[in-house]
This record gives sequence, structure tokens and C-alpha cells, in this order.
Amino acid sequence: MSHERKTPPPLPGVIRTTVDAIRELRVLIAAHYPIVWVTSHEETRVELALAQAIKPLKYGIVPWTSTKGFLKATDPITGYEEGDGKIDLQAALKYVEALPPSVEPTVYVFRDIAVDVHPEHGSIDTIRRLRDLAKLLPRKRTVKIVCVSPSVKLHPSLEKDIALLDFPLPDATDIDRRVTIELP
Repeated sequence: MSHERKTPPPLPGVIRTTVDAIRELRVLIAAHYPIVWVTSHEETRVELALAQAIKPLKYGIVPWTSTKGFLKATDPITGYEEGDGKIDLQAALKYVEALPPSVEPTVYVFRDIAVDVHPEHGSIDTIRRLRDLAKLLPRKRTVKIVCVSPSVKLHPSLEKDIALLDFPLPDATDIDRRVTIELP
């Protein structure tokens, strides 16, 4: 029996455009969902949308990758400085867990952890720590986690702890804006 959890198709008019996705991300962060999982192949586009979503909420973004650790946030458009080398996922999650409640509002974006939450080959330590964080982060209120991956199969014990968002493909407005920016 497969425990694959798929994000249901969007309802008409709900998440059809990038603007809708930005709005939904803002709502999820403002509503203090502790962990949001965004499915998309376009990490940079998701992070740009997330930056737009959280700007009015005055949150910063700190991405984490399995090859560089936490990246020093500069600007998602221009990129990030070299990571801190904290590439161990458990160490990174422990770091987020240990942050004081008074820390600056920050969204930690974890890019490479989909395999760690898989129902059949996931890491029980990662699954447990995410469950613990899902209970702890609402009390901190200034720390959120957003995971980004092309797809996700959540372990059943995480299904109620993580909000899923299927990020839409670029729409005509996104493409037109990109063409306008890149072509003088």
C-alpha cells in the first residue's frame, strides 16, 4: 500500500497563477503554519515568490542546501553568498529548533530533504524532528520552515503537520515579464 500524498488539483480560481501562489504563501506564513512544503522544479522562482509573499510580513529568508548548508541571504535575484558548511540536515534542524523566540522573523528554506521524509526510505530522525518542530514553531511565531522539492511523498506521520502547496507553472504574465526584463 502506497502512502503517497498528492496535492489535489487547484480549485478553479485558487492557485492558478504565480500571484495566487504568492498570496497563498503569505496566508500560510501569516497564519503561523510552522512548515510549508512547496512542490516545484523551479527553486529560484519559488524563493523569489516567497520573498514577495513575506516582504509585507517583514520576514527574512535563509536557504539551506545539502551541499553548502545555510546560505547567507543577500538577495534571491542576485544570489546568495557561500554557505556556512552546516550540511548535516540533523544539525541544521537542531539549529532552527534551538533558536530563541525573540529571533528576527525568518523563513528557513530547506531544498534537499524530500528523500528524508519518504514513507519507505525516509530518515526516522528527520521525520521525528520535523514533527517536533511542527509543535514547537507555532510558539516561536517568528520562525517558519519552507521545504522546496520537485515532488514529495510524505511519511504518514507528517501529513497533518505540513501544509502542501503545488507551485504553478509560469503563466503568460510571468513569461511576458521575464521577456521584458531580459530583452531591452
